[in-house]
Amino acid sequence: MKWISFIIEIAACIISFGICTAVIRAQFRPRDELAWWKYLVFGITFTAVTYFEVGSNLIASFIGMGICIFFAQRYFEGRFASKVISVIMINVLTILISIICLYVISAFSGVTMEKLTMYGNSMRLIEVCVMKSLCIFIAYAYIRTIKRQREFVQQELLISGIFFACFFVVSLFFIILLKQVMLPRILQIAFAVITLLFLGIILLVLWLLNHLQNQNRELLENSILRTQLREQEKLMKVSEESNQKIREVRHDIRRYFSNYLQLLEEGKVELVKKEMQKTFATKLSEKQQIYTPNLMLNAVINEKKEICEKNHIRFVIHVKLPENIDTIELAIALSNLLDNAIEAEQKEQEQEIHLNMEVVDEMFNLIVENHIQNSVLCVNPKLVTSKKNKAEHGLGIPTVREIVNQYQGFLNISEEANNVIVHMVIPLANFAKNR
Repeated sequence: MKWISFIIEIAACIISFGICTAVIRAQFRPRDELAWWKYLVFGITFTAVTYFEVGSNLIASFIGMGICIFFAQRYFEGRFASKVISVIMINVLTILISIICLYVISAFSGVTMEKLTMYGNSMRLIEVCVMKSLCIFIAYAYIRTIKRQREFVQQELLISGIFFACFFVVSLFFIILLKQVMLPRILQIAFAVITLLFLGIILLVLWLLNHLQNQNRELLENSILRTQLREQEKLMKVSEESNQKIREVRHDIRRYFSNYLQLLEEGKVELVKKEMQKTFATKLSEKQQIYTPNLMLNAVINEKKEICEKNHIRFVIHVKLPENIDTIELAIALSNLLDNAIEAEQKEQEQEIHLNMEVVDEMFNLIVENHIQNSVLCVNPKLVTSKKNKAEHGLGIPTVREIVNQYQGFLNISEEANNVIVHMVIPLANFAKNR
């Protein structure tokens, strides 16, 4: 019996760590491919702390939570606060399920709470098996509802943080009450029902948060699709204008060459040279410049350059890209970043925008830099557009972040020497993966 109890208790600790890591892996993207020995090291540490109850049961629980949080922070992407809330959520659910099992088994079996919490007791082993089975089922159901790896946005982070912190305190109070006070059977059943209601509320809130995340993502995806459609329409318009200019040039060339031929026959060589220089200088100035083989990116750059010229904004362009970067999402991101920069520069006296796009060490880099007199990030950290009709002026940074996440890249916004610098980095190999 002693060895059976030992094996079940150890297995319960391992299952607790497995549930925690499974939920974390479902909600956050790993920084790299995790080796099996890393799971083993953290799993053994977690099991040793929780089984031997270092300090006390409560202290061991906090240390176990700390191990899970450190594991998530070290090997997974995402906000630290989101990871803390996820670990607290898992522990709150585990505590509530444990309390329900203890109250129900104690009420219907007549075994005291003290015996149910003692190692080696047969009813304790039944309670552990039932409790861990329920935890696995609920964790599996939760993971199944998470369609994509993502974390809480700021509003959800605040709401869920307060919610789970309060429930964590309530759960600790229930644990203390459970160990210190002997309750009659009717109160045990009542507390089991109350705890079950708490568990139901938490599961409902998790479902609502997940539903809200799905709705927000669908809205953002629809907005991106609308933006993509607008950019494609712009490209078609630019392409049609270019074709029209080509037709005009072809028509004019015949007439020019006919006139030049006649002038050359008359020996007026210098006049022909002057006329040719004048004609081709005019025509070339009307022609759009080619900055990149990507037609969409090229169309966006030329469009924004024209807007800058109309608004007397100095636009410095440095683009050096290979031909294999041809995704429309990059054009959408570039369009939004330049829209933000142009909008900001229209309020400045010294108006200047720098665009830099190049590949360095197999990493695509897009940098948009614009001059500012006063700090922008202090009053507008998300760089949200201030225009009334936001749909007509890009979706701003949220769209860019969504595109960066899609290609598993990195986005950094900073201020340096009176300049706002937005730096987007995407591994070159990820463009081929997302085609």
